[in-house]
Amino acid sequence: MKAATDAKVILQARGIVKDFPGQRALDDVDFDVRSGEVHALIGENGAGKSTLLKIIAGVYHADRGEILVDGYHCDITNPRESQALGLAFIHQELNIVPHLSVAENIFLGRYPRARFGLVSLAKMVESAQNVPNALNVGVDLRTLAQNLSVIQQWKMVINRALAQNSRIIFMDEPTSSLTHEEVNDLFRSITHLKERGTAVVYVSHRMEEIFHIADRVTVIKDAKKTGSANIGEMDSGKIYHMMLGRELKDVFPDREEPQKAVCLEVKNLSRGHVVKNVSFCLHRGGNSGNRRLGRIGPHRIGPSAFRGRPERLRGYSCQWRDGEYSIPWGRYSPPNRPGPGGATPGWAHSSHERQAKHYSRQSG
Repeated sequence: MKAATDAKVILQARGIVKDFPGQRALDDVDFDVRSGEVHALIGENGAGKSTLLKIIAGVYHADRGEILVDGYHCDITNPRESQALGLAFIHQELNIVPHLSVAENIFLGRYPRARFGLVSLAKMVESAQNVPNALNVGVDLRTLAQNLSVIQQWKMVINRALAQNSRIIFMDEPTSSLTHEEVNDLFRSITHLKERGTAVVYVSHRMEEIFHIADRVTVIKDAKKTGSANIGEMDSGKIYHMMLGRELKDVFPDREEPQKAVCLEVKNLSRGHVVKNVSFCLHRGGNSGNRRLGRIGPHRIGPSAFRGRPERLRGYSCQWRDGEYSIPWGRYSPPNRPGPGGATPGWAHSSHERQAKHYSRQSG
């Protein structure tokens, strides 16, 4: 296989300009994608990444500039036209129909027909099994999409793109809801696509992932392209400087936080095989987020710590009631004292996020 620098350029966006009322979203941006490469597109929130992707997808129309596919000018006016050009877009919130099967989701809107024009699930399953270079979802293709894990849903949506003969797959923050092992599984799938000549545009904020999977990187800052290079020519310091316009050490300056009173403390909490030796402190006015590596864990902490309904969290004592009631998944708030969105100003809260690290932070 050719190196990324020698591969054929499939897509070129030249001098793209897009204005919204009172704001320029893209200012003379160039971007290109080559066959069989992973091209990372990065930038801060609001830099213009999503706007560029929506112009390529035909959702927005550029005020100036042009898009070329295989060297020919293309006026992409809607998503169906971009799909016909071999461009597929997978967004952070996956576009799936949970109550349809895997095969039906793969051919969503393009169902193979049997005799008399009727939709046939058996025909669909057979066609899904014959998609060139398809990924192994790991389940029967008649399984409902709602019963798949997140990584299996990702593979299913990638197979949908392959069934459409897509040559470039745009992935927007693909690992935001994946565990560490699922991220590795996705990377193996992306490598599988590369080896077969399919290009991937990888939109992410996670620097370690970009250096692990990308061949090239393009950075957008304040609506302008600040640079593009092979990943081997870059380091994290250069990329951060291109993204932020300053050194990383200036982004998070050292500061002293006043120590706040502890309103909840858990030490060495264990409950069967689901919670083992968990310890944390929750400070007044602070937030504690529990991130998990596997499928179980943080959502068990509340019920284990409070084995019943907490009558008070504002002070330093709680009462427990016998029974099966426990704190529900999500934010823990004192009863009968909700604030906006269920939060109570000045009170401490706990929430869960399904990721691969444990962290805690205090809000000022």
